[in-house]
Amino acid sequence: MPAIDDIYYSLFKTQYDDREFSNVFWWRVRTVGTALVLADSINGWFLANLVGPLADMLYVAATIQSVETYLWKEPAADYDYTAIVEPGTSAGEGEPGFLSATFRSQRNGPGSRYSYKRFGGIGEGLVSGNDPFNDAAWDAVAAVLNDLIVFPEGTTMAPVQVKHSHTEVIDGVKVRVNDLPPVNTGVNPTINFDLTAVWAYHVGTQNSRK
Repeated sequence: MPAIDDIYYSLFKTQYDDREFSNVFWWRVRTVGTALVLADSINGWFLANLVGPLADMLYVAATIQSVETYLWKEPAADYDYTAIVEPGTSAGEGEPGFLSATFRSQRNGPGSRYSYKRFGGIGEGLVSGNDPFNDAAWDAVAAVLNDLIVFPEGTTMAPVQVKHSHTEVIDGVKVRVNDLPPVNTGVNPTINFDLTAVWAYHVGTQNSRK
């Protein structure tokens, strides 16, 4: 059964122009209800809340493919894969695959980092020059990204940023040290902070896709 501060990992995939786009979501259990597993309910949240607003931003040739969710410390105890295959609904022309609808979280004070979600395959009606156009569509996705999930069984979950690494000075040299525990080792990742404030957005690029 899930416990408070257990961390769930979701891999959300879309596709456009034979390219796959992946975004990672992390969730923290804030309160525990009666549900014995949560991964299928989290995937249900994606279907009910993110798929619709995101499809409105994506070009008709783009597709929301799937979401895979599991309890990081013990995937075998709570795992769910959901195929979605939902096409975009933005008509007209599609923007190049390297352009993305980029959403940026708040930070937790000086020195902390942002979290990002980047969705490729957006329709031309969502961009004007180098800037977002049709703010209602962008706002709808941004609002979902800071959702606190409340399940009928009494469990609540918050989107979070987890700690991947930190900097140490070793023999006079600054190096990055990995903090993310390996999956399936019975250890939850360390939480940096909850991502429940409003996300900003802009038209971004994914240079590796040019």
